[in-house]
Amino acid sequence: MRRLIILLVSSSLAILIIWGIVGLLRQANTPTAQASVQFAPQSASQFAPLPNHPSLAPDAGLPAPRITTTTLLDFFQPGTQPNQITDTIDAPQQCMGCHEGYSNQIDQPADYEPWTGWAGSMMAQSGRDPIFYAALDIANADAAFAGEFCLRCHLPRGWLDGRSTPTDGSAMTPIDQEGIQCEVCHRAVDPIYSGENPARDLTVLAAITSPVIMPGNAGLIVDTADFRRGPFDVVADNGFDPHNPAAGALDTLQSPFHQEAALCGSCHDISNPLLSWDEPSQSYTLNPSNQPFTDTTALFPIERTYSEWLLSDFNTPQGVVLPQFGGNKSAVSTCQDCHMQDVTGVGASFFGSVGNIPERNDLPQHDLTGANNWVPLIIPQMPAFSATFSTEPFAAERLAALYAGADRATAMLQNAAELDISLSGTQLMVTIT
Repeated sequence: MRRLIILLVSSSLAILIIWGIVGLLRQANTPTAQASVQFAPQSASQFAPLPNHPSLAPDAGLPAPRITTTTLLDFFQPGTQPNQITDTIDAPQQCMGCHEGYSNQIDQPADYEPWTGWAGSMMAQSGRDPIFYAALDIANADAAFAGEFCLRCHLPRGWLDGRSTPTDGSAMTPIDQEGIQCEVCHRAVDPIYSGENPARDLTVLAAITSPVIMPGNAGLIVDTADFRRGPFDVVADNGFDPHNPAAGALDTLQSPFHQEAALCGSCHDISNPLLSWDEPSQSYTLNPSNQPFTDTTALFPIERTYSEWLLSDFNTPQGVVLPQFGGNKSAVSTCQDCHMQDVTGVGASFFGSVGNIPERNDLPQHDLTGANNWVPLIIPQMPAFSATFSTEPFAAERLAALYAGADRATAMLQNAAELDISLSGTQLMVTIT
């Protein structure tokens, strides 16, 4: 397990450095997004094993024995569990009719449309990201059934529907590979009920058999029925409920939780489910085998994106003045303030018209932009992954959204930090300011 931890840490550092270098090289050597749309998917035959490459089973990692035996129960996490959903998560294509293809009516950028912004984000690629599948292969090789833990976050629709076995993701469908889909977030329920949350949340929380005690590890609570949630009272704004039974849903509920960083923390704190803090020995030790370990506060930290925010100056009422990230806000505080910045626009159309939809100055841009400007450019070149959307009638729009997402990530990196790289003899010097 120590080997696994070291591998995760060293791999993450290497990837960060590589991404930084790739980002710099991309500006000089890579065509613009507009030029890149001309790239054609390569054939699968071009990805044959290299000469003299060892012949390994599909689930094989490095030729080293596992140091512990693991089962599915060892990777159990709290929250909504597989096969508890009664109304399956709708395919994101079901949201296109209202949330895409109308910006030309009001002269707003296309990625202000919720569906278009999402389609170019890494959230939409989490189930087809080749880097993820490489890491998934290593995880399954290092610890049997480890992929169960990975799939619940990267392919939550398939995980909720019980398709995480086998844990290599081979049972997932093309729709599952759409990653963090619209309804995964828009049916999410605050694990801690407050009077501001929809009353429906009480019913959902009462049915949870393993409560979420802290954000992280994809410990999501998802409404088992198709009650959709968002931060605004869209029924009052529009004069009718757009997510009604005639539209295939049950109701639209206003949820303050969707403007809180804790929603993002559901996935963006990650802990190793096999290791927990042992007070007597003052060290992290292996958890008991073949049983759930539910004290998530004690697990070994792998990523602490949400916790770092929680302890930062951003998590204050005044936030931090960074207008380059906040859109219509000069000061930013929550995850959403930077990664879904407020813009002025319209969030939907009804029956192809935006005539009765109010323009908002606090419309959250659903681009969910982060720092990954490389994978969106790679996916169209990988037939195993681009095939999940390349045959759709709107493939060109999705391709354009991908490249727009890569450009947004580059812009965020340029606004966030400066990366200087120099070579002194055989030593690579990297300075980040």
